[in-house]
Amino acid sequence: MVARFFEKLRSNTPLLLFLLLGFLVRAFLTRYGNRGDLAVFAEWGQKFWELGANNFYLSEDWYYTFPTYPPLSSLMYAGLYWLFEHNYVLAQIHNVVKIIPADFIIYFNKIVAHSPFQYREGYFFLLKLPSILADLGISVVIYKLILNLTKVRKRAFIGFLVYLFNPVTIFLSSVWGQSESLVSFFGLLSFILLYYKKTWVSIPLFFVSLYLKPTWVVFIPLYSFLLYLYRPKLSHIVWGSGLALGLFLLTTFPFSEANVFSFTKETVLHNILPSAKGTARASISAFNFHTIFMKIDRSLATERFLRIPATTLGTLLYVFFNLFSFNYLRTRKKLLFPTIVSLFVIGFGSFLFLTNMLERYFFAAFAPMIVIMFVSVETLVYVALMNLVVFANLIWAFYRRWFDEIDAPFTSNNFLLIRVLSTINVLSFFVLIKRLNLRKGD
Repeated sequence: MVARFFEKLRSNTPLLLFLLLGFLVRAFLTRYGNRGDLAVFAEWGQKFWELGANNFYLSEDWYYTFPTYPPLSSLMYAGLYWLFEHNYVLAQIHNVVKIIPADFIIYFNKIVAHSPFQYREGYFFLLKLPSILADLGISVVIYKLILNLTKVRKRAFIGFLVYLFNPVTIFLSSVWGQSESLVSFFGLLSFILLYYKKTWVSIPLFFVSLYLKPTWVVFIPLYSFLLYLYRPKLSHIVWGSGLALGLFLLTTFPFSEANVFSFTKETVLHNILPSAKGTARASISAFNFHTIFMKIDRSLATERFLRIPATTLGTLLYVFFNLFSFNYLRTRKKLLFPTIVSLFVIGFGSFLFLTNMLERYFFAAFAPMIVIMFVSVETLVYVALMNLVVFANLIWAFYRRWFDEIDAPFTSNNFLLIRVLSTINVLSFFVLIKRLNLRKGD
């Protein structure tokens, strides 16, 4: 057994070394981009301890904005602030074993420039850490999926590297500090475990994904349809639902003053649902179908294209992508790759056509897209184009408020560059779907 362990460790050494390198690259870049949403998350983490859980969602005393994420995310940010407040442990470890460099401890307590609350670099590093670790986890999942589907270790390893060192994943987690990769890690695992008949684990993982940030809500119909296809044991569904309910009660109760369901209803309606965040737009900084014809961040979701309101068109196409995926799944005997394809079709289709989309909502489809590229190599060019467009979308969305030299090339000439990139996104998406639909025997 010991010999087998070391043999397995030796065979996975390149993977482990690149995971370490991927972590170090991200850790180095955490010092950049410490503004915007990250400052909001930092305030939530700090105010949890000042206000108390019962008043956290009810308070109006916010420098940036009231909490707009579910309780599970709020508890995570609160826990990260608590860890930072106890960072003296780093110095204690250094004094005993000298493993943690003194320079890192000094950096950890350095004040972030232009921070009104004098937040420290170490706190922002911790806020980014869950997403960074999730990136590493997703890269391993991608490696396993491609290896399982192709039986070609080299192809799986390249796919692993493409995700791990992709500018999109590095920027989103280590510079911007968004939690998309964390949400996707749990969401992707939930679908994979559902395929492997681990329904009692899959259901609570899917709940965790939704209760961190509800961006994977677009996959609820797909998840339900797969439950129908797989027909898991009733006991597994009961156990899984029970665990999900337990997690819901455990993470919501501290905020609710013992009235969990009433609190949830009010919180979802007033703080979390997109409809509670102001006027709905055709596109909120997303390079998608609506920005080909309308003005990004300006056109309302009620504006019409071919006499159809943008919101209605988006909903109809969302339903179509679901039905398309259901039929695709229904006609396949082996369901692992079709499940990955369906996640991509519904996830990226939602980003392109639903209204009120932010620039990073494509990420639910990003890991499936990388898997598709290495399983179905004829899609490589189209995936590469979409990868470039979504990265450009992230860079513009993040820096446009601070740097006119970044904003101007995208928005000048009546948003010409945005319209061109959005067109590339939409066309590449449909061509890729057509190529995938021609595959036989999946």
